[in-house]
Amino acid sequence: MRNLFKTSSPTIILILSFLFFVSCKDKDATPKDTAIDLALADSRFSVFTKLLTDNNLVGSLKTGEPFTIFAPTNEAFSKIDVGKFTKTDLVKLLNTHIVRERRLLTNEIKSGLVQSPQRIEVYLSKNSSGIFVNAKSKVISPDITASNGVIHVVDNVITLPTQNLAEILRKDPQFSEFFSLIELSSTVETSETMLGLPSPFGGSTILAPTNEAFAELYKIIPKATLLADKQRLKEIIDFHRIGVRRIFSVDFPDSNQPVNTTLSIFAPIVLSQSASAGFPITTPAPDITITGSFKGQYQVVFDVTDGLKVKGVRSSVANITSADLLATNGVIHKLDRVLLP
Repeated sequence: MRNLFKTSSPTIILILSFLFFVSCKDKDATPKDTAIDLALADSRFSVFTKLLTDNNLVGSLKTGEPFTIFAPTNEAFSKIDVGKFTKTDLVKLLNTHIVRERRLLTNEIKSGLVQSPQRIEVYLSKNSSGIFVNAKSKVISPDITASNGVIHVVDNVITLPTQNLAEILRKDPQFSEFFSLIELSSTVETSETMLGLPSPFGGSTILAPTNEAFAELYKIIPKATLLADKQRLKEIIDFHRIGVRRIFSVDFPDSNQPVNTTLSIFAPIVLSQSASAGFPITTPAPDITITGSFKGQYQVVFDVTDGLKVKGVRSSVANITSADLLATNGVIHKLDRVLLP
């Protein structure tokens, strides 16, 4: 018996070692630390976690509900002045980085609005370049899994807009001509109705020509002529508005994918049973497919092959000289040329 034991000891030790290894591996496979525990232990997030601690937000992140945390690095916080925020605004800023009651892994993320229970909205963009939050914050290290959620590391602090589309255009002097024409072109709608209300579709996209762009237009079409033709004026304004989509520069489709403007939806159309007559347009009416006799001239095309550009089918190319001006109800891209439908 003694000899048998001696002979078997290495085998027994080997078996016990294997079982211990498997046991440890199983523990590693199921994260035991919460998302906030992982963040607190990671020196990359020391500024973020200190702000969470100082503002009494850590405790609520240790509960059982799932969380998705977009965690800015210390370098990301070095790009902003945290001291300029009031305590209320700072807490809101921090909560912007936390999606409660949802565990969003990268394979589950889709482009669109994400709203937290505190009614804080962020807009996610997912494409071949990666995942972006509100266009400016890119996920640089995804899917750090925890027992109650997941962390995605982002390279910029996610900031929230404070003004709607109408407020931005009205207050920025470089858009004064565009905004005045919006007001002049409105009949039933006012500028606030068009640009000031929240959108149930996630916001509007405004292609906003500068005053200099309109000065160039008036060399071709005198301003008096344009103002005398209210229908033509309204067409031009609507051609610069994508009313049911918030399209950031990271979302720009390939140059061969036309995008419907507001003019595409509200312009005179020809009902057709076939889409061959032009580009199909989806309308709110069920079971109706319509195509415009205009064959797409009320659409715009984005081009990212050499800088950011946009063009109408019948107009010259406009450079997007400043992209992704974020509003509470959409996004603005500044143009150096007026697009003509």
